[in-house]
Amino acid sequence: MRILLIIAGFLLAAPVNAETANGGGGQTHATANAERLLDMINRERVAHGCGPLRMDDRLVAAADRHSLDMITEGFIDHVSPTGSTLTSRVADTGYRSGDLGENIQVSSGVLSEVADITMENASQRANLLNCAYTETGIAARIKRDGPFDSFYWTQIFATPEPIQVVNSNRSTERVLYLINAERAKHGCQPLHVETRLMAAANRESQDMVDRHFFSHTAPDGATPGERVRATGYVYQMVGENIEVNTYDPQGVVEAWMKSPGHRENILMCAFRETGIAVAYQPDDTAVAGVPGTLRAYWTQVFAMPLNLGR
Repeated sequence: MRILLIIAGFLLAAPVNAETANGGGGQTHATANAERLLDMINRERVAHGCGPLRMDDRLVAAADRHSLDMITEGFIDHVSPTGSTLTSRVADTGYRSGDLGENIQVSSGVLSEVADITMENASQRANLLNCAYTETGIAARIKRDGPFDSFYWTQIFATPEPIQVVNSNRSTERVLYLINAERAKHGCQPLHVETRLMAAANRESQDMVDRHFFSHTAPDGATPGERVRATGYVYQMVGENIEVNTYDPQGVVEAWMKSPGHRENILMCAFRETGIAVAYQPDDTAVAGVPGTLRAYWTQVFAMPLNLGR
């Protein structure tokens, strides 16, 4: 894992008076500014040929923790006096990272000033325009200092940990065989496994295990289409089936065929490629609003590639 750490700004020697998470309007204002700053950053990235960054709530939590620590502990650095590092802060949130980078600065709450500092500093600019990064977390904490407010900004850049795609998984191969048998009965061509769709399916199944949810939309808002696009796959159409607590491939396919929405995806003849994954929950943590404990999380991604027939 490669880490790039960049500092810009200055440390104020005045007494510390940090806003708390439940403090006054300053904290809310800073959070809203983070969203607007991300829009500005993404415009710069797109202008330089990079994909836009997507905000991840775990990276936001790690960034917010560091901004608050810098105020309460009276320092400006990537390593806190207690030994907390970028790697440890991100790991504590449960985020599985590949490469990591971090920019920090102390400035006003004027977004144009924050953006200018970032773009004018060669090292900070390098983090911002590193096309390998795909996810980010931005946070600012406010230090009240007489008539002036100082914003302690932290931005974390990350590449998620690469997912190891196992193409020889007998369970997923059996699901594919049964799915293609159903498609053949209805005059559809067989689906072919595509590595990037396998990665998207693996990410969804593992994410549901790691963050204890069951939905097509992740807690940070990521959708099936966004997960597929993050792999570099370009599609005309995309669909996704998910299932839990069914351990055998036959049971998974039977459950999907009994559900109108899942059946429609399976029998959509326009779909030509697929990725299938299953991940198993290692503990008994319950999912809010779902009775019982969910154990086996299945995902099948369906897609029609953009260049089909061209």
